[in-house]
Amino acid sequence: MTVYHTYSDADYFRESLAGTAYASGWTSDAAQLLVLLERASQMVNTFVGNQSFGPTTQTRSYDVGTGPLVFDDRPFFPNVSANGGIETTRSRHAVLPLDRWLLSATTVTSYSGTDRTTSETLTEGLSNDYLLDPYQGTQNDLGSRYWRLKLTTETTKAFNAGQQTLTIAGVWGWTQDTAPDTTTLSAAITSTTATTVAVTSAAVFSPGNTLIVDSEQMYVRSISTNDLTVIRGVNGTTAATHSDASTVERYEYPSDVVSVCSDVARVLYRDRDLGITETLGSGEAGIRVRSRVEIMDAIRSLDHYRVSQNAAGVIF
Repeated sequence: MTVYHTYSDADYFRESLAGTAYASGWTSDAAQLLVLLERASQMVNTFVGNQSFGPTTQTRSYDVGTGPLVFDDRPFFPNVSANGGIETTRSRHAVLPLDRWLLSATTVTSYSGTDRTTSETLTEGLSNDYLLDPYQGTQNDLGSRYWRLKLTTETTKAFNAGQQTLTIAGVWGWTQDTAPDTTTLSAAITSTTATTVAVTSAAVFSPGNTLIVDSEQMYVRSISTNDLTVIRGVNGTTAATHSDASTVERYEYPSDVVSVCSDVARVLYRDRDLGITETLGSGEAGIRVRSRVEIMDAIRSLDHYRVSQNAAGVIF
């Protein structure tokens, strides 16, 4: 699934290159700048483990073991008296580490085995089947994203051994925050294939924004006055019709991610003119630059977003 979240938009990038006073008259090159920003965003995603800082809707599958799910690997003696009074207990695997940042789970399904002949749906809640960890959710320092799914002590359901025996349908990503500056549709969207969207004011938008209208995400490719040219139904959402005056919001991302995206795109923009010589100026005045080092130095400032995953979501 292609992820349409560009962390710095064309207008912001122009201002970072030219300053506000000069960027106001720089109305061309939006398509070229957007290509660089998309490339920079993909580099950021790759660095943090092919994650996305914006929300995507998808169903992810997990292997939950390839054999009996037993924590205690000592011999199991069901007849205590016949074995010198020694008893060990079998227990289920109760924790699933997730390989993506999870914002919310819609449907969690546990299959009986790799053949998927039967399944059961798990319900979230302390007195139900599973909990998402960390428990504090939006109140914890990490924000609203979750890292693990745990079975509760009250559930009668289980993670079953096999391949792709657990699926989680939900919204994945670091954040689904939207900017406070919103607008509305100035005309209804009556087609699921229309790529021109009319809004009351496009002043708050820029090429590279990802918008949310009702439950559909749209990616802005270009803007002409108050008409947006968009890609419909992106990031796992479905293109739909929308009523006139529906609210149009845009997603926003952590400020350090926006800054790094712009920094990386700036190096790519410079190299577009510099070519492969990696030298600014000529002769003794020339300055040798290393674009790859600059890019990695910028991206490494996002190291705190990287997730340490011992099993990459697989339990044996």
